[in-house]
Amino acid sequence: MSAMQRQAGCAAYAERLRKVLPALSTHVLLAGLLMIYAFLGAVTFTLIEGDKHEGEDTKLKKLVSQIVNHTVRLSQAGDMENGTKYHDYLSIVLAEFYNLTMQKPIKWNFLGSLFFCCTIFTTIGYGHIAPSTDGGKIMCMVYATFGIPIMLLVLADVGDLLARTLTTIYTSFRHRLLPGARCGRQHPPGDGPEGNDLQRSRTKIDDSHRHEGEDDAVDVPLKSPGSDVEGGRELPATVSIAEGADVPEADREVKELDVPFTLIFLIVFVYLMFGTFLLPCWEEWSYLDAFYFVFVTMTTIGLGDIVPKHPNFFMLTSIYIIIGMAIISMGFKLTQDRIFALYGRISIPRQRLRDCVKCAR
Repeated sequence: MSAMQRQAGCAAYAERLRKVLPALSTHVLLAGLLMIYAFLGAVTFTLIEGDKHEGEDTKLKKLVSQIVNHTVRLSQAGDMENGTKYHDYLSIVLAEFYNLTMQKPIKWNFLGSLFFCCTIFTTIGYGHIAPSTDGGKIMCMVYATFGIPIMLLVLADVGDLLARTLTTIYTSFRHRLLPGARCGRQHPPGDGPEGNDLQRSRTKIDDSHRHEGEDDAVDVPLKSPGSDVEGGRELPATVSIAEGADVPEADREVKELDVPFTLIFLIVFVYLMFGTFLLPCWEEWSYLDAFYFVFVTMTTIGLGDIVPKHPNFFMLTSIYIIIGMAIISMGFKLTQDRIFALYGRISIPRQRLRDCVKCAR
């Protein structure tokens, strides 16, 4: 390879980077902002709630020690009166012991707080994790006020990026399976003999459609009918546009995001099944419970009846949830474009039917 060819290749590569980096920087900036916000929230809630629950652990140990001491003292005395007093005392202590243990407060370490932050800005809110101090409750409201919009921005941005990436991959794969579709795009009509044949075929088809679809045409008035145009020709008062005519500007977005429903559903289902087989590796769940948890989480229902228990995997679970919600957002984006395209095809005949009814009246 000559020096000139290497220089040309480097220039082309630099040009591609120049086009890609600005768009990529936006995605990286939003994702980085969410990560920083999550880490800051984890540190904050650890500082606010961590000290409080450490005090509860100390209090719990003290209660257990008191119960043991009174039990030993009672067994040595053998006094019935002391036994009655001890029963009353034990009822009070056990009630407090229940409040400290059976509610099972989360260990507010960094990973536990990070998972809690994830449940806030994703709006899942399982309910088994909640701040108990006044400062923690106030911080939770403030954190959600800014965290939820950031999460929505990230989901919209990443979902759109994934939608366009999937469309590019699907289109490329479809062109490889159907080379004719790609060739039709690469050879415009009029270039070479094949293009001339294609142009003549299109002309015949257009003529046939023009005669068959005259009743289906829509008259569009011009601003200045009858005005003289170059060549001495007069413009008609209206121009007929067939109902099935292509409008590139209106259909451009739909054509760009042209992915079938089955593929969208398959990708979402595969990701859900990935979590179904992954989560039982570190949680004591059945596959049904794992799929139930994944489905309830991705749909942001968050019932809280099945929740992760191992703090060491809270970060991995949070990453899985956020990526999964981005994939769900991608599915919504692609499905939405499909539905809008279908509605656009249906709305034109309905509008023409209304016009016909008005004319009949």
